[in-house]
Amino acid sequence: MRILAVFAPLCFLLLAFGGCGAPYDPPQQLPTAYTDCIVPADCEAVEVGCCDECNGGTAYAVASDQVDAVLESYAEDCRAGVDCTEMACGSWVVSCIAGTCSMARGQL
Repeated sequence: MRILAVFAPLCFLLLAFGGCGAPYDPPQQLPTAYTDCIVPADCEAVEVGCCDECNGGTAYAVASDQVDAVLESYAEDCRAGVDCTEMACGSWVVSCIAGTCSMARGQL
């Protein structure tokens, strides 16, 4: 019981600052409901990691009307503070290929 009295407050603090949670593990692909499109204008690039994609984070090509749902479901919790590299990247170029949003890096 004495051990619990010592470690419970510590774990509470770790949870409050993001230290007890599972590591962020975003899916390789999003469900098709989030990526369906007809034309490129239906799509947006969405960064969901604490760092942008070219600096270690994660980004997806998403249907414009699904951006909020994707952020709510897949955005990384950044409360713990994350160190990101600061590489420069070209802007995302989104497209709609065979009814699915996709993206590629443009020129820097």
